[in-house]
Amino acid sequence: MCLLLVLLLCVLMSLPKGWAAETDPVYVALNDSVLLNIPGYPNAEKLQVTWKDGNGILMGKFKNSSSYKQRTVCECELFRNGSLYLNRLDTVGNETYKVEVFEQSGKSITTASLLVTVIEKVSAPRLNSSCSPDGLALIGCEIQGGTDPQYSWLENGVNLSSSWNVSGNWISGFAPVPVNISCCVWNPVSEEWSQLVSVFCPIPVSVPTLNVSCQRDGSARILCWTDSGTDPVFSWSLNGTDKQGSPLNQSWSQISIVPPPAEGNILCVVSNNISLERNTMNFSCPVPVSDPVLEVSCLTNGSALVSCKVESGTNPFYSLIHNGKTVYENSSSPLVNVSLPLSSPGNISCSVRNRFSTKETGVQGRYCPVAGGVAVGRIMTMAVFVLYSSLLGSMLWTLLRMRRDEGEETIYINNIVAQEGFSI
Repeated sequence: MCLLLVLLLCVLMSLPKGWAAETDPVYVALNDSVLLNIPGYPNAEKLQVTWKDGNGILMGKFKNSSSYKQRTVCECELFRNGSLYLNRLDTVGNETYKVEVFEQSGKSITTASLLVTVIEKVSAPRLNSSCSPDGLALIGCEIQGGTDPQYSWLENGVNLSSSWNVSGNWISGFAPVPVNISCCVWNPVSEEWSQLVSVFCPIPVSVPTLNVSCQRDGSARILCWTDSGTDPVFSWSLNGTDKQGSPLNQSWSQISIVPPPAEGNILCVVSNNISLERNTMNFSCPVPVSDPVLEVSCLTNGSALVSCKVESGTNPFYSLIHNGKTVYENSSSPLVNVSLPLSSPGNISCSVRNRFSTKETGVQGRYCPVAGGVAVGRIMTMAVFVLYSSLLGSMLWTLLRMRRDEGEETIYINNIVAQEGFSI
């Protein structure tokens, strides 16, 4: 719109100063001159012409181009074609000039009234800009003088974008990055442009949002972001100690990783050169269970005391399995001195779990001998040994006795033969 108006003004200003168009009103700058032509009669040399001012006072009259008269006190001049030239208009306001055209016979041909409006030219504008606390840019286009000034604006050399609000000689809008603004001030007789002004108003940061996400390894992934703000700067504090964060998503947010055990109070502060906001949150992330520690102690009666525990883990649940059968399940307390029969080899395993992990450990082929059974076995072994030894001794004794009896019989027979004189 401003460009169209500028084009129109250029056309008008390229015409002779004070040129009188055929349409009312005729605008003239204060202290300028104007040439009033007869509408529809650009050349009335052979006609009679009469001009009167707004008060009906005759200003000039002629019968032809060589016979005319005009008021001596009038700063004006009659031209041969019937036009009226006003040398200097020094009063702001409106005045209607009346022209009558007659034939030489005195017959009226036409009558016209020309409204002349004298206005003051606009002065060169000056731009003033400021930033409100909420980051809004306020820009004013101010002039020292000028009648009925009209305003138009350019942003980086083109018309203002729709994000700006225009109200008279003021505009308002957000300028989170530098923009070049200029204003045009004009009225029907003049036009002035301001110098370019670079406008930049940082947007204050909003209250940051915190989000804590617990990971399977027990660490915490903490996000902090702001919905608005120019060039936000983040700072962190964990349990009162400064902590580093990493930029994420074009510097509008940051992420911080807290290793296990991840718990305590996290503070996120976001600031720029015009504002500062913060948010804090208490958090606690469950720790996955560690490898269970399984202990088996034998008793003299062939049973065993079994204990199972973990060094770390949030809300662990314990299960004890003996030879494929679950003895304890979902116990929230460590297993201490659980009695199991182990007189014969068996398998024992302990499983511990929570929301994030499950760990298991076990032993195979473990057994606990009965203390009394060992003594009886030894006694029976000794008894068998003694019985076997006695039986063997008895057999040897019997054998020796038999051999002795055989010897005595042989001696007896030999004696008889010898006595009776028999020979063999």
